[in-house]
Amino acid sequence: MIVVIGHKNPDTDSVVSAIVGSYLFNQLGFNSKPARAGELNKETKFILNYFKKNEPELISNLAGQDFILVDHNSVKESVDGRDDHRLAAVIDHHYLSGVQTEKPILYRAEPIGSTSTILAKMFWEKKIDLPQDLAGLLLAGIISDTLKFNSPTTTKEDKEIAQKLADLTKVDIDQLAEQMFEAKSDLGDLSWGEIISKDYKVFEGNSKTFGVGVWETVKPELLLRNRDKIIESMRRKKEIDRLDWFLFGVVDIIKQNTYLFLVDSDETELAQVVFNGKIENRIMFLPGIISRKKQMVPEILKYLNK
Repeated sequence: MIVVIGHKNPDTDSVVSAIVGSYLFNQLGFNSKPARAGELNKETKFILNYFKKNEPELISNLAGQDFILVDHNSVKESVDGRDDHRLAAVIDHHYLSGVQTEKPILYRAEPIGSTSTILAKMFWEKKIDLPQDLAGLLLAGIISDTLKFNSPTTTKEDKEIAQKLADLTKVDIDQLAEQMFEAKSDLGDLSWGEIISKDYKVFEGNSKTFGVGVWETVKPELLLRNRDKIIESMRRKKEIDRLDWFLFGVVDIIKQNTYLFLVDSDETELAQVVFNGKIENRIMFLPGIISRKKQMVPEILKYLNK
């Protein structure tokens, strides 16, 4: 049995890509099952309930298992126990980061808005029928990862395929997106430590290690008025994960801006050099910046690798 699994701290694109990817690979002759690499966020739970799909099995260690990676390829983003000699395929839309195999594998990566977009294309290229509920999951994956086509990672193809999926599922994109973003914004009973860690990734550049967490919301004010609690949680996580820097961005989905929380003077100095934004009460305002993958991390790496 091959495990189809996305990255740690899974987002909607990662989870639906595992579910739909497993179905696709089984149609292609594989024997696979979908899995998730962490607890689901509220947006993803909403989507699975909306399309009446079960949560994938939680797997925290891949030791001794054959596997397929979706929505990532970096070892740092994978669960423990990963052995690339047992890697069967990768479907991704991120930069290549350290995959090494002993034999050729199926590897498909495109500079596109979501892994869900790639999977939809694969169904149609291979002339495999795409069930309506799975089409709905892929539509949600595209909406989520592109912030309903507002992220700079969005391509014309993402928009065209999303509309095709919407026609197939008879789902209104605007209505679905509104419900998804409301669910995404719900802080519920989450601790501040959980909030800063829900969508958190670690990167390296020039022997330095830094973490960047994001929280996408239509209600940024709920986090802004709890600045001190968030920064204290960030300080603890920075120490535990032994980071040189830790940045946390609250992304305003509606106004398409980011509020970048800065732990200490180290983060402040880094942010001033890289982004040169206005800082008030240890929060830097970044107008027009909403993508960690395309707008935040590349600029930091460019600075570190000078």
